[in-house]
Amino acid sequence: MIRDALYKHLSENCDAISTWTHPVGKTNATKPYGVIKLSNTSRVTAAADIVFIELWPYFDKSDSSFVDVDECISNLYQIIANKVIFDRYGNRILIEWDNVGPDFFDEDRDALTRPVYLRTPKIR
Repeated sequence: MIRDALYKHLSENCDAISTWTHPVGKTNATKPYGVIKLSNTSRVTAAADIVFIELWPYFDKSDSSFVDVDECISNLYQIIANKVIFDRYGNRILIEWDNVGPDFFDEDRDALTRPVYLRTPKIR
């Protein structure tokens, strides 16, 4: 339920982006919008895993710049880095900020973006 919890938290708290979606296929969402992608899971111990998460904020290249992307990432850091959020069942999810990737122009989405990498521990 990590994706649901992130979707709710980001939709309610991110100033720059109110629409968050899944990573598959093209979206009809108006830019700016964000994509939540659950990535790899790594076993840390016999009892715990780390789930890696990617956030991709997309901005229209015709009326935005990477400064807009940077401001969005700064906002994301304030609202999500090292915060505890809750899933629909009341379970706590600690979101840890990992790093930010390079500037990127996504030709398929015709948008400016820069990936944000997060992780969360998951007890089995």
